Amino acid sequence: MNRLLRSALPAAGPLALGLAVQLPIHDHSVVPMGEGYLASATNWMLQGKLLYREIDTGIFPAIYYITALLFSIFEPDILVTRAERTNKRPF
Repeated sequence: MNRLLRSALPAAGPLALGLAVQLPIHDHSVVPMGEGYLASATNWMLQGKLLYREIDTGIFPAIYYITALLFSIFEPDILVTRAERTNKRPF
């Protein structure tokens, strides 16, 4: 058996288990952050504060930049963040 294949074999079980758990729920999002904090942090960004330096967060910054774009197009409203999270039109 090839050395590369033998070294990859122990990872096959956990990988298969992870895929089996994730595939049925891959299109559902679980973000450990409230929509109020998302709206507040986005407003702070629009006021000039810097993410990770002045705004505490542990998630990828794309959600903040997308929300900031939507807040600049529409108005800063919690309905905009709800529509963003559910992929629906805000109004």
